[in-house]
Formats: sequence, C-alpha cells, structure tokens
Amino acid sequence: GGALPAADMSADEIFAGKVKNGSFAFLTEGLTLSQRISDLLAGLLQDDVQARWTTEMLVDWRDKIKETPRRGRGDRRGFSKLAFGTCGLRGGGGFCAPWGGDPPDYPQAGNHR
Repeated sequence: GGALPAADMSADEIFAGKVKNGSFAFLTEGLTLSQRISDLLAGLLQDDVQARWTTEMLVDWRDKIKETPRRGRGDRRGFSKLAFGTCGLRGGGGFCAPWGGDPPDYPQAGNHR
C-alpha cells in the first residue's frame, strides 16, 4: 500500500511546491501520519541543511522513542500486584485511610464558604 507523493507532477511542479511550502509540508500534504512518523519525516526533510537530521540525530531519536511510552497505550504492566494493605471501607465510599484511622473531615461538595 501507499503511494508516492506528487507522483503525478513534473519535476518543475515538485520543485515549485517545495520552494513555496517547504519539502515536508509539500510532500506530506493530505497524508495521515502518526506523530512519530511525522517527527521523523520533518527531521529528515528539513530544507535547511544545518537543521536537517544527521545519522547521529536519527539514531539518538530512535533510542529516545524506545524509552518513551507511546501515547494512548499506557505504561507497561507492573511485575507484581500492588498491595494497599487492609482497611475497612465506610459506607461503600471506597476511602482507605493509609494511616489506619478515620479519614479527615473534608468539606462536602456544595458547602463552600
């Protein structure tokens, strides 16, 4: 799947589009890209040679994305279950006091002064 960007354009039309809009914007117009692919292409298609990604920058980016959790995927599962200790739940409210006593008196909703 996929298609070549600007496949139906002449070299002069491609050149003019890159000059007018920038290589990245021109070549990715109308494409649906993930954030990671968009970042990658933006770095590699920089028109300014000084800002364009080098091999070292590409490897550094690759190593960093391996360490960063993907958005919307959540963190990796923990190795073991979390232990919260034992406590009684009053009135089904689900509040567990980690200090072993009653919960502090917090203002109730609507009782602000």
